[in-house]
Amino acid sequence: MLGEVSWRLAFVAVTIAALALAFPRQALGSFEPAAGRGASFRSLLNRWIALLSAKALLGYLGFTAIGFVLVLVAAEEFGLGSGARGLLVAGYGVGGVLLGRYAGSVVDRMGRPSTALAGAVVCAGLVVSLAFVPTAWSLALVWVGIGCAGTFVWAGLNTIAVESFPANRAGATSAYSAFKFAGVALGPLIYIPLFHVDTRAPFLLAGAFALALALLIVPWFARYREAPA
Repeated sequence: MLGEVSWRLAFVAVTIAALALAFPRQALGSFEPAAGRGASFRSLLNRWIALLSAKALLGYLGFTAIGFVLVLVAAEEFGLGSGARGLLVAGYGVGGVLLGRYAGSVVDRMGRPSTALAGAVVCAGLVVSLAFVPTAWSLALVWVGIGCAGTFVWAGLNTIAVESFPANRAGATSAYSAFKFAGVALGPLIYIPLFHVDTRAPFLLAGAFALALALLIVPWFARYREAPA
């Protein structure tokens, strides 16, 4: 919405939000819990953290970073202005706000891998459907649906990241989160050139990434004891 006034205001708003998040942490001072000792980098050198990091990368490539292409489609295919495009992209976050708490309870009832797998399969199907939506309204509705389904993916995977590496929880969570950022960084490099070749191609590739994520969740059923339904 700020883009309707000046594109610079969007960056100013992000800077203000970042500062607002930084100051409370500084104010905590000595009340922050002391950093754990004894955790080693070696404890993270295993195939499970590699699988978890790969899922973070594929998740962000598959149904988060594709938002870059969504903006291009909204502008070039449906003629939406900057304000409307901003509202469109925000729909992904609306899904998380609406279902975040419920997704956490589903994780506790159905189990971590089950919740993440179900969400990833739904995301894969919805992302592919973005290539064929006929109107801006249907584009927006599908994108909100992806945000809803993605909430279940991250509720499951985030819980796995915290619980599965007790020897170095902080290190595991940091490595896992780093690959989310990598997915966002790689998204435009992969999708935007494809978009200029065929507007549907990025969505089909993103759907394949989301499906690959679903496949990588399967090994966790053998390692992770599922909670009873």
